[in-house]
Amino acid sequence: MGLKRAGIFLGFLFLIIASIGFISADTCSVKTSCDALEYDIMHLSDTANAHGELESESFYSYSLCCDFGVGDTTCDGYNKVVGLSSDTNAHAETPENTNYNSNVCYESLNCTSSTDSCPGEYPIEMISLSSSTNAHLGNFSVYPEKICCKQSTFQRAYFADLNRNRITTSIEAIPGTTEVLLILKNSGLSQGTDVDFSIYEDDGLFGNDDIRTGADAITGVIDANLSSSVTWKITSEDIDSGGTELDDTYEFFFKVNGKNSENILNVTTLSETYCSGIGRCSDYKNESECENDVNTCNVAGSTVEANEGGGFVCGQVTTGADGCDIWSNCECIWEDEECMGNRVDVIDEVCSDEGGTPSKIGSCSYNENTTDDCADGFYMYSWIASYLWNPININTTPVSGPLWVLGGDGYWHYDPDGKEATCEGGSNQVICPAQIELPFFGYTNFIITVIVIVLLYIAMNQKKRRH
Repeated sequence: MGLKRAGIFLGFLFLIIASIGFISADTCSVKTSCDALEYDIMHLSDTANAHGELESESFYSYSLCCDFGVGDTTCDGYNKVVGLSSDTNAHAETPENTNYNSNVCYESLNCTSSTDSCPGEYPIEMISLSSSTNAHLGNFSVYPEKICCKQSTFQRAYFADLNRNRITTSIEAIPGTTEVLLILKNSGLSQGTDVDFSIYEDDGLFGNDDIRTGADAITGVIDANLSSSVTWKITSEDIDSGGTELDDTYEFFFKVNGKNSENILNVTTLSETYCSGIGRCSDYKNESECENDVNTCNVAGSTVEANEGGGFVCGQVTTGADGCDIWSNCECIWEDEECMGNRVDVIDEVCSDEGGTPSKIGSCSYNENTTDDCADGFYMYSWIASYLWNPININTTPVSGPLWVLGGDGYWHYDPDGKEATCEGGSNQVICPAQIELPFFGYTNFIITVIVIVLLYIAMNQKKRRH
């Protein structure tokens, strides 16, 4: 009887272990489209002898799909899957190599390359390459150079911009305006726990300056993913607390949950009047200033909101028709030698398991035009709007229900709140920014000013002689 009970117990234990192994198994594979509960990581031109492209591109019809995470393909310096020679039509290299600048990244993966099979500590099979660099791509079984990954559990802390992209270069900051994110991942703490982000300025051998420490530290809360992020608006007081830097560059870092940030935030300051003539994306006249808007004037929201009208607010989270959180991220983008506004419509990733809805619906771009010289103090302009669907939100087969729309491209798209229909052209009139009005102080105004100064000088001299 004892042996029978022991046998039943061992069998039951085996089933539990097997079930746990089955439930926790994270898988990825190359297919023509990702299923419900899967996320698109990158694209391939075929299942073998293929070129690759980033998930944000839409030229190839095969996807590397993974059934875990929430679809976050942001690179944080540690989660590289493969490197690509360009954003599309690219050869690839293993994650250990650093010859290429376009990286495929996913969630908190830690990846390596292996010959023939994946080692036990890297159980997630991704794709295969024909060689370690300058390689063609294929599904996992095609080539001997295998890409294998594991879920990383070690703690990470780093600076990011407001679009949650890790900051890897120096930024120009406007005191009182520029905001950055301080991010902690894989904290190991319970959801709801408060954590303090303490900020310092690194003076090397001379120690550190306290910027936001003690009672001035920024407090965050651990979320369901055991992570936390807070927003830091860089102020004049923060810069002053950093002292005087010989090269005018401040090196900030932060501490949270016993860990120092992995990247130093190198900051040079711009004048607080830098944004006085920047009221919308189209006021930027070069690519670097346009694409750095998120770290400086942050006027993308002004552009999109003015063009949208109707009380639209960038970043405002609302409950969509499908019951999911929905919002729009706004940014300035440089295209065709000009700066334009752009909004990206997003559905809460937590809801993406309901019918396999994508985390990003699509994006609307606003291309502005004007012939107004601002002579009357007002700026009249018009814009052309165009909507681009997220590549994973394109369905060739009809889908029934009010949450889907048939687009002008002949495909079906998930659009529960009709965001595509709100992407429309139009016209508007706004008050001219200060810098636009300045050019009207021309030659005539200069002569008049000189004459007035001379007359005042003569009058003052005559008054002195009388005395």
